[in-house]
Amino acid sequence: MAARVVSLLLLTGCVANATTERAKYRIDLGIAYLNNNQCTQAEESCRLGLEYGESAAAHNCLGLVAPRCRNDLDAATKQFKTAVALDPELSEPHNNLGAVFFRQDPPQYEEACDEFRASIEIDPDYCDGRENFGMCLMRQGKIRGDQGDTSLRKELYESARSQLYRLLEICPRNFNAHHHLGFMDMDEQRPGRGEAQFMRCLEIDPENPTCCYNLGFARLQSEKCAQAIPMFVCAMRGGPESEVAILAKKSLGAAYAQCAVADAAVKKYFEDIKSAPGNPVHHYDLGAYYAEKGLIAEAVNEWEITVKLDPGYCPAYFDLATVANRSLDTPLTGQRCQAYVGCEKAGEKVELCKALVKKLEME
Repeated sequence: MAARVVSLLLLTGCVANATTERAKYRIDLGIAYLNNNQCTQAEESCRLGLEYGESAAAHNCLGLVAPRCRNDLDAATKQFKTAVALDPELSEPHNNLGAVFFRQDPPQYEEACDEFRASIEIDPDYCDGRENFGMCLMRQGKIRGDQGDTSLRKELYESARSQLYRLLEICPRNFNAHHHLGFMDMDEQRPGRGEAQFMRCLEIDPENPTCCYNLGFARLQSEKCAQAIPMFVCAMRGGPESEVAILAKKSLGAAYAQCAVADAAVKKYFEDIKSAPGNPVHHYDLGAYYAEKGLIAEAVNEWEITVKLDPGYCPAYFDLATVANRSLDTPLTGQRCQAYVGCEKAGEKVELCKALVKKLEME
């Protein structure tokens, strides 16, 4: 009789484990669907996970679907609160609930920070929770500073920095941590320190439009207009209608205006660029002027901007190839010549570029 009881218990345990595994599979599949923007499949899979029994993970999954797919913050709040009630020691729902509080209009910063803090008290190595906690403290500090309470801003910024430095110890390649640290440095009128943090952000994520813009702004504050210009162009690549791109267009004009003070001869070029920041022709013409003056680095910078703004602007590729060849940079010469030859309106210099590439290949 005893043997039968043991066998029954073991069998029950196997069934329970299998059920748990099926639920986990459905929830993981739901998250995968969500990451692929397949909202209907994501929600169905999360709900299937819930059919195996009430679980914090399933409600957390549904909480993620609600704001992403329906912009329903109330439904997300309900799901995350249920997840927290079912398993208070699970860090993710706390972090996600904090993110919902953060996104409310107006944001509920106190509640958000409390949830982010709870998430890292449960799991000190939880990078998302620590990043969000640092950002939440930073945002509170910014608001207090704007209200005139610089003492409280300093206190909150110190707490935010502490969290972000710990974050970088755990997750060294977290570019947002460097961005937030740089933002606080800029807000406290320390553009040199801010510039260093934004540069580190771009070392990790070279195309980050926000870090590009803020690095440009930091350099503009330090009167490094020539170095600021390519950063604003980088920020504009995030999409012409994005908030960062709109700010970058305005700041690009300011950068050229600052540079014009140092070189009155190029004032007309700067005025043209300021009137139409996204027009590649003006950048190309300025590059040609710099080349005539022997300012090759500045010329290359403008021609690089030209092809970023318009990949089909053929003459810039040929001029860039010429400079690369003079600098004995064989790979870049070949790359630029190939771009010119493949350009739809390449013109009469195609044969010159082909001959140059052939010569380099022979050498």
